Amino acid sequence: MRIPRLAFAVLIAGIVVLASALVVNRARANNTGNVVLLSAEVPNGWRSDCPLSTLEKNQSCYAHGHVGSQFLAYKIRLLSRDGDRVLLGIRTLTFPLASGSHNLSPFVNSNEPGRKVWFEPGKTLKFDVPRVGALTLKGVWMDHVPILGK
Repeated sequence: MRIPRLAFAVLIAGIVVLASALVVNRARANNTGNVVLLSAEVPNGWRSDCPLSTLEKNQSCYAHGHVGSQFLAYKIRLLSRDGDRVLLGIRTLTFPLASGSHNLSPFVNSNEPGRKVWFEPGKTLKFDVPRVGALTLKGVWMDHVPILGK
């Protein structure tokens, strides 16, 4: 059985229209979603992703790792949203690796915001962490909380 040429042309045109709509949707710079997906990176390249919803209270994420001869832990809380930017509370903790064992529970469980910074997704924010260097934050708006793989 043969497909008529007109039906085939309409099918191809439909595929092109749908594909171009997806490209335009993905290329949008400022999405007005309710989730900011943060990506935090330290000088040695260690990186972690952090999705924070603006619709839920007390959203935070926590990460830790080795940076040179130091241990770094940081916690980022979403405090509020104002238009296209968010107010983040960022706490960091550093100590030498050779200094023995440490209990991180008080750091992780504390809701103190630490340093407050305004961040606009789509831009880059760098701030200094003592003994480690700059912690770089990047982010994008999303309309859902992504599933992050390890």
